[in-house]
Amino acid sequence: MPNINTFSFFITLLVNNYQLYKCMFDSGASACVMTKRVMEQLNLRISRPYYNICAMDSKKIKVHGLIKDLQGHLSVYHDIMIVMDIVVVDVLNAWGMLLSRKWTSDLGGSI
Repeated sequence: MPNINTFSFFITLLVNNYQLYKCMFDSGASACVMTKRVMEQLNLRISRPYYNICAMDSKKIKVHGLIKDLQGHLSVYHDIMIVMDIVVVDVLNAWGMLLSRKWTSDLGGSI
């Protein structure tokens, strides 16, 4: 069992009937972000185009599009459902999803 402090900024979500581990809170992020590989593993599809974005080092990141109105549930509290828009990018798969500051405020203090 991992040390409780190791994953303090991560949660697990239920998305499209799959558990999505390592969803990381990013209080500076203006959008929720997922990699293309994770999108494919969850059998999700792009809803509409989205324009390129820049990383923290100002380099452009290839964007595949936006998944609009994706429903996710907290894995430990199935009754808590969040609807979110997800920007799908082409970066290394170091995390399951980055969750924006809006996502955390939409929870209404439930965490």
